[in-house]
Amino acid sequence: MLSNTDYTTLWKTHFSGITIQACPDFKEYIIRENMLEDYLDLFRGINTRNQRAITPKNWYYKHPFFDEKGNSILKEKPCIKYILIAEAAPQVIKGLLKYIYNINIAGGAYITAPLKAFNINNLNNLNTTDRLLELAKKGVLIIDLFPFAINYNEIREQLNNGCVTDYFFNDKLNLYSVTNRIHSLTEERLTCNNFKNQINSVFIAPPKISHYLAHKINKRILSTHSLIFKSGLNSSLITPIYIGPSNQYYNLSIPAHSSINHLPIPISNNPTYTIQVPIYACTAYSGSGYPNSFFITMSLI
Repeated sequence: MLSNTDYTTLWKTHFSGITIQACPDFKEYIIRENMLEDYLDLFRGINTRNQRAITPKNWYYKHPFFDEKGNSILKEKPCIKYILIAEAAPQVIKGLLKYIYNINIAGGAYITAPLKAFNINNLNNLNTTDRLLELAKKGVLIIDLFPFAINYNEIREQLNNGCVTDYFFNDKLNLYSVTNRIHSLTEERLTCNNFKNQINSVFIAPPKISHYLAHKINKRILSTHSLIFKSGLNSSLITPIYIGPSNQYYNLSIPAHSSINHLPIPISNNPTYTIQVPIYACTAYSGSGYPNSFFITMSLI
């Protein structure tokens, strides 16, 4: 978790020059990070609220995963098996912190798609707390690439061109970089014993940044440390960002019942569809505008 100084320094160094938006509220960042820590407590097996270095001025709600005696709701402590990398925390809308780990907010596609990918059914009958518990039992951790709640639509290319995206993915000097944070969780022994011996990671954010990183990972330009991505054929229906030779594409047949929007013409007499995906993709974001469960499954097998 970043201190106020580290948080504002990251903003001033990398973001203040490319957007007119003021630095997002640090207090909201702290609440989001503590909600994430609540979820991570499921993998720790203990309630760490009294041990955290930085906490909200007032707790937003009682710990949702532990009772007053400090007992976890889960009978068995899970371990982190999969890392799903999103793009950034959402902004506060009408006073609501629309964050995936906020149990008072209905979980959206960033929870629904992973649960469907791991065959958790009857989601309409589960509240957000139960959905998060099911996610934890499957060993899934969703993390943001950036700590700032901001509209990235207008600055994604600048973040890529300026290597800011790289910096937040795997730079050792960035306390918030994805690989640094996962290293800390590994050191804390929250990941499964075979975590580093299997495909364990996938991008679930929009393609402009996800494809940028996926391309570099598949070309082995970026070090991923303990994160293991499936190289090559993975995932996106949306028109790919052009990187590399135009012949670097695969045709992929997918089941007609996979609930993917913007499907192309089906093959005659065959209940499948054919799509073209970039060879460098390690992403699970579809043309529907959200992570896709089918693509998550493909990316992790």
